[in-house]
Amino acid sequence: MPAGPAPPRFRLGRHKDRQALREKLGAQLQASELPEKLRVSEALELYASFYRDPADPAKLLTQLGLTDKRHSYFKDLSGGQKQRVSIALALIGNPEIAVLDELTTGLDPHARRDTWKLIEGIRDNGVTVILVTHFMDEAQRLCDRIAVIDAGRVLALDTPAGLMDRAGESTLDDAFVTLTGRN
Repeated sequence: MPAGPAPPRFRLGRHKDRQALREKLGAQLQASELPEKLRVSEALELYASFYRDPADPAKLLTQLGLTDKRHSYFKDLSGGQKQRVSIALALIGNPEIAVLDELTTGLDPHARRDTWKLIEGIRDNGVTVILVTHFMDEAQRLCDRIAVIDAGRVLALDTPAGLMDRAGESTLDDAFVTLTGRN
């Protein structure tokens, strides 16, 4: 990867710096809930109001396959649809970086693969995606670089192929087990 300018440093103690960080970062949490009677479009419009230059809520709904659910209550959505709403809320601020935590936990194989395609599209649109996952097939498909973290320590940082080479393993699952030293 070509070297570019150093990333800006944020000191979170000042209001101006917190706001600058908030404008650059979007997050989808492992478990998130919205009020049951909040409609999908209302949630997107509310979150959009928090940003100076938000994404177009209608465009996000289309991108995420939620247009037909825009008038639905959050409580009436399937698990996969709720995940996509959470992703939309993470992206509504047009972030440069999106942190996606345990994105596909609890989704069926079809919903997982649809979500992967969605993340690939987000990444291809220039958003840096930081993906937190325990699914090595997901990491291998979606990540250019992987940090193996165990007990809060980064044990290795490399490409998926580099981690497998370093561990002398043919799968990323096996490389993870080898690198963490827990068989």
